Amino acid sequence: MPDRSRIGNPLERAAQLGKLGGKQPEHLDVQASGGLDAQTPERPEDQEPRRSNAQTSKHPDWQRQTCYLPPELRTWLRVTAAASDREISEIIAEALADYRTRRKS
Repeated sequence: MPDRSRIGNPLERAAQLGKLGGKQPEHLDVQASGGLDAQTPERPEDQEPRRSNAQTSKHPDWQRQTCYLPPELRTWLRVTAAASDREISEIIAEALADYRTRRKS
């Protein structure tokens, strides 16, 4: 059975090496280093929540729909939304509602 006391903390080792797994370089002695000086909270509730890149709408009942736009229309849409303090989704929803009304007539 391998001597586990020589293995050290794998997460600490990963933090020092910048990768998980693989051989430990001979010049790096995790056990002798005395550990990391990183200040990480001991309790999960003290950690900051992870943030996702997903943005949420102020309209919780709306559903996400991806569409592709020409670059100049995309730029216009983003600038117009920012200038009018509206969500891009609101402008698109208004335009689609107008389009649907015109198509019915």
